[in-house]
Amino acid sequence: TNRKLTAKELAETLGCSVSTVYRLKLAGRLPFVQPGGKGHMVRFDQNCLNRQSDDSALPASRSVQERTHSGPLPIWLAKYEEGQG
Repeated sequence: TNRKLTAKELAETLGCSVSTVYRLKLAGRLPFVQPGGKGHMVRFDQNCLNRQSDDSALPASRSVQERTHSGPLPIWLAKYEEGQG
């Protein structure tokens, strides 16, 4: 079965913040469903995690690609960049 994840569950799985999950959702980079309609709960398809390792992986947003980091890369970004190289 295809499990639907909350933003918090997805953030924990990816190793990023809930805010980052919502930013990616708003940028159209994460598929989601809103069963109750606009203004109701949002769920993310667990299969979107599997797609990140496929050729159809979600690209990082332009602002993430161009940003320089003063410290180590976030775990989720390091994992994403490993798959690109």
